[in-house]
Amino acid sequence: MFAIIQVYKKLPSLGPREFTPASIPISLPTTFPVITSQPSSTIPIPTPIFVDTTTTTTTRVQTNVSNTGVRSSPPEVPITTKHPYPTRSTETNIVLGGEDNNDDDDAPLTKHLKAVTDKLDQLLSSSSANPYSEAALKDLFSIAVKEHDTSISNASKAIDASTYQCLNASLVVEAFTKDCKDATTKAVLAVENKVVDELDKRTSQLKVHNLKLHTATQKLNDLKSEREVIRSSVGDVHLIPHHLLDAHDSILTISICHHLAEKLHPALDILSRIEGVSNTVVLPKQGGEKKS
Repeated sequence: MFAIIQVYKKLPSLGPREFTPASIPISLPTTFPVITSQPSSTIPIPTPIFVDTTTTTTTRVQTNVSNTGVRSSPPEVPITTKHPYPTRSTETNIVLGGEDNNDDDDAPLTKHLKAVTDKLDQLLSSSSANPYSEAALKDLFSIAVKEHDTSISNASKAIDASTYQCLNASLVVEAFTKDCKDATTKAVLAVENKVVDELDKRTSQLKVHNLKLHTATQKLNDLKSEREVIRSSVGDVHLIPHHLLDAHDSILTISICHHLAEKLHPALDILSRIEGVSNTVVLPKQGGEKKS
């Protein structure tokens, strides 16, 4: 704004402005002929008589003085115009008016407009040359610059505070993410360790069962071998008395065999309860007797 005023000061003065009545538009009513369908008559055309009448139009002129916000309004300017009003007459000649000069009627208006223009130029020159106006504009510009700097500073502080809060939030989120990753890793390791421990436990139990099964199988095989040995021994025991007593007394031989069978029967029952071992007791035959 200050620079515009300085440029305006450097421009050459154009002098006082003049306004002429021709520059102000004035609307005059127009008399239109009456159109009728009746045939023309021989009545002569009446002579118009001009009557002077005065009408006042209001023109408001507003001028912006520099850029200081001051607006001036000149007083209302009266304008005088002439309107023809025809009247009836018996004369046949039409009089349109004389060759009067209107310079005398327009002279007050021109003087008034010239005075208003001079006042406006004087007001513009005084406002542009007034040092206090420049100082006021400088102060206003300085205040505007200070307020702008203050608003920028406040905005920068708000941005810095928001950036600091965002940075703190980012750090918190990063720490929380790290904690979540650590907790997830620990949980996965705990699950893996639990699964591995359970697998080791089941494997150990399976190994123990396999060992027990192997031991039981070995014991069973040993018992089978012992049973076969006992069977062969029982058979030998049965055969020995049979061969010894067969020639002497058959009744005594049968009695001894029955006695030995009763003594060895519990042992054979124990062996028969072992899985995979069949129990078949064969007692010696004597004559037509048969006992198992």
